[in-house]
Amino acid sequence: RGEQEYALWTGLFAGALLLSKYTGILLPVSLGLYIILYRRSLFANRYLYLAVILCIAVFSPVIYWNYLHDFISFKFQIGHGVAQEKVFHPNEFFKFSGAQLLLFHPLYLLPLFYFIVRDREIFSRKKMFLLIPFLFTLGFFIYFAAFKKANAQWALPAYLSATILLAYYLAQRNAAKLIVAAGIMTALALLLIKTPAGDVIPAVKNFKSRAVKIDHFDKEIKSLHIDIDSYDYILIDDYHGTDVAYYFKKYDNVLVVTPERFSNFNIWRYEDLNISMASPLVSLPKLGKCLYAGISDLHLYELNQLFGKGKVLLFEKKMIGSREISFYLVEYHN
Repeated sequence: RGEQEYALWTGLFAGALLLSKYTGILLPVSLGLYIILYRRSLFANRYLYLAVILCIAVFSPVIYWNYLHDFISFKFQIGHGVAQEKVFHPNEFFKFSGAQLLLFHPLYLLPLFYFIVRDREIFSRKKMFLLIPFLFTLGFFIYFAAFKKANAQWALPAYLSATILLAYYLAQRNAAKLIVAAGIMTALALLLIKTPAGDVIPAVKNFKSRAVKIDHFDKEIKSLHIDIDSYDYILIDDYHGTDVAYYFKKYDNVLVVTPERFSNFNIWRYEDLNISMASPLVSLPKLGKCLYAGISDLHLYELNQLFGKGKVLLFEKKMIGSREISFYLVEYHN
């Protein structure tokens, strides 16, 4: 009875996982590989199939939505992560692989691989239950990173089971010194991030400039005495800027100007404002008083063509890491 309940709970949470992130499919697939290799007897258990059905049922709203929208988010996800041409890019490959050391911690990830290689019982059923999701998920993203730029955090699901496996090895070997060393290294890294000392390292400086983006924007808005609530719409370059608009509680009044990287904002602007999902802005309905907050000279030109010349509230050169950008706050009346 216990295994039957676990099977149903697994199906339920696997469906919830897919609702959260499409790449979550890698964990159920890893579980399937484990069953094929070590628990083939489960294929005779009807609860395995009930778990699969339950998973699909939980995920079915997303499937249905995609069916109504020509499977657009599935297509985007595949096109976003999979290279059309398999041309090896060593720079992206090593950048992604090296970033995994920072993501999980170099004093944890490297020893983990060492422990795995040295473990004579690594192929035991219990250890493979943890090892397969780790290696399969990490290997999946490292493979695709060889051909196309991949974000380091995409591989984070791999470290769910890796953390448990590492904890087992550390406890078995009483590796207190390793844990202390990792803690000291983490403290030093936080010190670099939290103090000006880290600005001498380009990667740290870039991270800090991005992390405080909203706080800086808030100060600029207040220093200019801009009343955000007086604007009917906030116009931004792409969906990355929506965090700024949401910070100012403009939940339903955000217009993403560019269709460059497709997101649900493109669908909303089509459904709410009848603006094309796939082409640059060529016309706009009456939006009232708008504030453009962005860095694109092209978007500024397009908006000036649509609205007439706007009132420039702020034009400032900014350094984002090692990159200089032009930042605009421009008011329009439509």
